[in-house]
Amino acid sequence: MTITARSTPAIDLAIAGSPREITAIQRFRYQVLVEAQGGESADADRKHRIVADAVDAAAQHLFVRTITGALAATVRLIPAAIDVLPPAGADALRLGGFLNFGRQAACVQDRLVVGEAGAAGIMATLLGGAVRVARQIGARFLCTAVPASQVKAFEQLGYRGYAEGFVDRDDQYLVPLVLLTEDYIHLATVNSPFARLIVREDNPRTTADWFAKTYPAPSRTGAKGVSEDQIWERLTQTLRQSPLEGIPLLHDLSYADARRFVGVGRLKRCHTGDVLVRQGDVGRDMFVVIGGEVEVRRIDRKGASKRVAALGRGDVFGEMAYLSEAPRTADVVALTEGEVLVLNQQTMQRAIQEMPAVAARVLFNLSLILSDRLGKTTAKLV
Repeated sequence: MTITARSTPAIDLAIAGSPREITAIQRFRYQVLVEAQGGESADADRKHRIVADAVDAAAQHLFVRTITGALAATVRLIPAAIDVLPPAGADALRLGGFLNFGRQAACVQDRLVVGEAGAAGIMATLLGGAVRVARQIGARFLCTAVPASQVKAFEQLGYRGYAEGFVDRDDQYLVPLVLLTEDYIHLATVNSPFARLIVREDNPRTTADWFAKTYPAPSRTGAKGVSEDQIWERLTQTLRQSPLEGIPLLHDLSYADARRFVGVGRLKRCHTGDVLVRQGDVGRDMFVVIGGEVEVRRIDRKGASKRVAALGRGDVFGEMAYLSEAPRTADVVALTEGEVLVLNQQTMQRAIQEMPAVAARVLFNLSLILSDRLGKTTAKLV
């Protein structure tokens, strides 16, 4: 099934209609999430180079192709009425209240993946298609969960926070959001492009009035500011001091600016023995150790693994591959339970656009860290 993308004629928006197309989407997820972004996924199959789970067979998959036929973005829609939701999906997203309107009233939107070929309007086009499909199947609530750094962008599209954030299977902190597919007034008020997808007269106020009473605006805990607060609190608790004092990358930033910058990253839990960086992989992530210890190991020509360094709270690793997109030069393995703050090129570009002065200070701090390391390395060689 193809959905015409009128606003972006150079792309094709469609719904996967065959196992072959679903497999192509699963491979695209792997290429973007694991290979391009250097991340980890509990559902990654490295042998077959796909990211897939049991929910794929019961879901609808929307995808965008460029004019050349290459996949540019994809998202998955899961009717809440089915019994194969992702682990903890219904509980983490607090779907119970929405299901009071019927088993078909809610739809879960997840697996949103946008590749490098994704132009500025592709995500909105893809999500607009998701809204139309949700309305076609009778879903009044389109529920999702996104990283804290993306909450603002989704709110501009008409999504609203309604529940506490949670940590998913990939140890990523996510904030639940919902879009009311019948609430024309709210969509028009925030100037959402989705407002023109619906007709005001055909949309009752039942769900909008219920949502306003059930989730009063001041108490919505999914808002961007609260998620940043929770991230900052976790950093402070783990470091046992203000992150401004414990992380050299944030040196000379104001309290408010440091919080804003931390909000664009994501916290990742580490378990003893986890390989955070693998030698030879092309990486685009930079890591700041928030809690615990990690060890840098390099594999020599004979295949032996040798310890190069041990890193602790506040230390940075992965910065060279982050800057140059070059292959990683060593393995980094977690020695203990802990946490790392993950920053990638996409989040840094967002920071440069939204807070250029803050991003400039962070990049300057990074240059000081690299200069210090170069000096120590030179001293050892001499």
